[in-house]
Amino acid sequence: MSIERIGPCADNGNQSYTPQYSFQLMVWHRYIIVYTVESFFRQGGVYDSIACMSCAFCTRPEIQERIIVKNDLVFAFPTYIPITPGHTLICPVRCVRTMDELTDAEVLAMNEMRKRIAGALKKAFGAEGFNFAWNDGAVAGQDVMHVHLHVVQRKEGDTGITKYEPREFLYRPGPREKTPEAELTAVAEEIKKYV
Repeated sequence: MSIERIGPCADNGNQSYTPQYSFQLMVWHRYIIVYTVESFFRQGGVYDSIACMSCAFCTRPEIQERIIVKNDLVFAFPTYIPITPGHTLICPVRCVRTMDELTDAEVLAMNEMRKRIAGALKKAFGAEGFNFAWNDGAVAGQDVMHVHLHVVQRKEGDTGITKYEPREFLYRPGPREKTPEAELTAVAEEIKKYV
């Protein structure tokens, strides 16, 4: 079954004559939603490989290079915009978008990896506690559509607020910025010593 519609889409336009300007142009075009193709892809490995083609966790070489630990089901790496030093993400190897798509084996493997990473962060950074966070779906704040668990190590006095709001915990003064690759690699190597 398919439905044909006309709708808006953002296009970057031809920038060859104005490379210093970046702009988006609203365009209208005809598109077709094919439900049978989507349901076919969700039934097996084809969906996983197509989803992985645009997934930052699956395709970016710098992430693959700083993996702390990996097994057949899950892997862990330091995030590039950490809330605290050692802030680590744990992901299933299989590219799935939400927690509901995880197999029982993947859920167990993620929990085992959570324990290993937490233990390593205690030794590597002196962690006294942790925030574990899932953002399940775009409406919940998930920006990479590959399910992942945030492991944020905490210490007494690392924040002056009493409510839980991880965006208010500052790793660096001012707005959080992308951490240099060399620093992320060093963090990954430090955690690896204790996993």
